Amino acid sequence: MDMEQQPDNNSNKNRKCTDIYAPIAWFILLFSVIAYCLIFSNSSILTKGRDECGNVCGELNDGNLNDQCGPHDMRNYPKLLNQRHVNKSWIIEYKCVTDCPQNIPDNFIQCWEKGDFLKVPNFLTDYGMKVNAFLRYMMTSWIGLGIYCAFSFLFSIIILILLRFIPQATIWAIPILLTGLLFLLAVLSFAFSFDSSSDGIESYLYIYVGFFVIMMFVFVKKIILAGKIFGEMTKSMIKVPWILILPILTFLTLTILIAAFLFTSLWIETSGTFSPGTSEDGKFELKYEGTKIMKVIRILNILTFAWLGNFIINCQHFIIAGSVTKWYFTRDKSGLGGINKSSVTNLVRFHLGSVCFGSVVVPVVRLIHFGFRIVKCIKASVNFCFKGMQPQRCNQEFDSIDKIFGIYTKSSYVLIDSHGTSFWESGKKSYDLVLENLGDIYWLNLFKDILLLLNQMFVPFVGIFAGLFIVDSKASQFTAISPASVDLIFTFLIAHCFFMAFGVTIDTILLCCCIDFKENSLESKSYFMRQEMRKLVMKIRKHHGLEVSLSQDEVTGNMMPMLDR
Repeated sequence: MDMEQQPDNNSNKNRKCTDIYAPIAWFILLFSVIAYCLIFSNSSILTKGRDECGNVCGELNDGNLNDQCGPHDMRNYPKLLNQRHVNKSWIIEYKCVTDCPQNIPDNFIQCWEKGDFLKVPNFLTDYGMKVNAFLRYMMTSWIGLGIYCAFSFLFSIIILILLRFIPQATIWAIPILLTGLLFLLAVLSFAFSFDSSSDGIESYLYIYVGFFVIMMFVFVKKIILAGKIFGEMTKSMIKVPWILILPILTFLTLTILIAAFLFTSLWIETSGTFSPGTSEDGKFELKYEGTKIMKVIRILNILTFAWLGNFIINCQHFIIAGSVTKWYFTRDKSGLGGINKSSVTNLVRFHLGSVCFGSVVVPVVRLIHFGFRIVKCIKASVNFCFKGMQPQRCNQEFDSIDKIFGIYTKSSYVLIDSHGTSFWESGKKSYDLVLENLGDIYWLNLFKDILLLLNQMFVPFVGIFAGLFIVDSKASQFTAISPASVDLIFTFLIAHCFFMAFGVTIDTILLCCCIDFKENSLESKSYFMRQEMRKLVMKIRKHHGLEVSLSQDEVTGNMMPMLDR
């Protein structure tokens, strides 16, 4: 296969839909959640509210069988009045009224006492109260959230630029700065902690700092090599600037998804039941409780939206992988104006199933693979093997399991887009390509993941710190959630979108280098990769004991580089 003739992907005549069972499984989850809400939930409760007897304001309530609160016909009482108890201000009373009192403003269909910023509905469990507070904070503080996210976006771009021009310094500086920040936090926590309940927090921070320092000393050579590789990758990413547009679109889509998840969660909360009880002032009231099936549906709802969120991010990865592959295997890049349209077409028409499958499999497998690698390192260090197994047999078992884990990576998207194969088949081919041409580069992927995670931790902290000088905090107005945690979630999300785009670019170019090395290893052919990248690939091959051969062009220094300068 001549990759120079491959940039627009294979013909779609023989391309088929792949892994269609994955979206079917997701739709079953989604259908379960929606069906439950339509049957057992009442969306009007979200807008009209309930009084203390479980009656929905403005409705007949003929299904309410509790007779201790009087009549249930509230059709003449359309507004819900939320006001504090006369003698006990911490108690909020809920009752349906015809109109709002003069001293309490009318907020559309509910009456809220002035100054009571946090409106806590009386039909929510503890989980529902947190969801409600999260949603209200998003709705009332979107300007502040936007400022924090703008700073996070700005610092993400700055770090990518620094990785382009001073990769080694950046790779060392970010972890050191973050470690220093956490160490300072540990010292302050120890110095100003007088509450025994907070003991142990600084201990975890000390453990992290110690682990990080040991790792830096042990793997210093590999970190230096990884820094050079990341520098080369960033050069490619900066030269394809339209890649940076996708994370913004992904972040906006995820923000809409989060809002939809919160609304759906509140909708599910309306399916609970009321049980008789006594309030703090001794009066009869109904206690709102969640049913067992509601708790199950709540978990299904979380899984459904988590799967969909990861699917959206992986659609970004698929498009980036296809676009970077086309960019890599094109000599004259002057005609490349933007995103590879064929990748978008292939994704929508044929491979949504594979991306959906990879969205749920890759995170789980990578977590298991990480734990498996730790076991493998321990086994190699102490020369330990499971009882009843020969060392050679044990090594074979480890290698077989390792290969199974290695198949499930995001590098599969490159071959899914170019060859139209399923996720499993593409993963197997990509794993074999990398293992054959670069060896076991799990250490490189590990450092890449650590670097990206540290950046994803560093950027939100810096972004929020910078935004504090502009944004007026409303921390005192919320009790169910911490506003800082919401700010961190959104700033982390935008950093995650950007640096995961950087990560998939690294994975794609490494796989392209493997294809390039395999297809163009003859002296009569010139490589697509840059000469600097070629040298780094040779270092990796030498590190793993693979054959290192130089063509005549490389010996004389006349190897044709990629035309990207």
